[in-house]
Amino acid sequence: MTKDDDIWGALDDALKEEKKETINLKGIPGIKYYLEKGNFNYAVPLMIQILEDPSEYSIPDKIAVTDICKSLVQQGYATYIRLLYPHFYMIHNNTEAYLTRAIPDPVLIFNVSEILTNSKEIMFEEINGLKDTIRQFAMSRKKDYGLNRIPLRDIADSIQINFIIILKLVEEMIQNKEINGHYDSVGDILVLEATEFSCYNCGSEMKKEDKTCANCGTELKTCVICRASIRAPPVQCPKCKVNAHKEHFLEWLKMSADKKTGKGTCPNCQNPLLPSDLKEG
Repeated sequence: MTKDDDIWGALDDALKEEKKETINLKGIPGIKYYLEKGNFNYAVPLMIQILEDPSEYSIPDKIAVTDICKSLVQQGYATYIRLLYPHFYMIHNNTEAYLTRAIPDPVLIFNVSEILTNSKEIMFEEINGLKDTIRQFAMSRKKDYGLNRIPLRDIADSIQINFIIILKLVEEMIQNKEINGHYDSVGDILVLEATEFSCYNCGSEMKKEDKTCANCGTELKTCVICRASIRAPPVQCPKCKVNAHKEHFLEWLKMSADKKTGKGTCPNCQNPLLPSDLKEG
């Protein structure tokens, strides 16, 4: 055998190994491979691909992804997987398209609850960041083109995120009066209404920058969780009187709930609370 034969033989072996590696760079094996290399930029998209898989046969892989993420959060790597948090938020809220079954898988739900409980701040940072992007997109379309009907799929395509996430967040924003409008299911449209904001107490028009209603004097509170002004009736912790959006406070209590007592903790004073303990602000 010549020296050239040795070189070509070694090259052929290397190509075979590379081919084997490439075949495995999908799904859970691919995720583990990239994480071992410290390459989160490749691992995270593979995780998202699995979490978005609508097949009921994807449940074991979804559980495997959340097992991996639980470990990453425990090791202090939560910020490296922050793009996954909107997907976790959907699962945590029992969004049917993510669960793929009529009855939620208990292991999947438990894993996601563990992840979010141990990294609540990152989840709200990601969710609030997406809400800001949605709001800016809608306001830009209204200002630049005079449009008050904003297709949600345009928003999803623009920021390259799953349409279902955009839909659920818009519904939450409308409910919390974080944006003034309503959802039209025919065409999946966000319909912006003429007045951008109004006082939740008297209904008078308010500017975005206003913190106090000029008509009735109601002072807008700041949500302790998302740090935004509360434009719907707020709820308070009965202990420390801190204010929050109702949906945000309920979500926080749900994620921090003790398994024995069912009580969550106030994000400010850490006192144990049931949802029924919250007071209208």
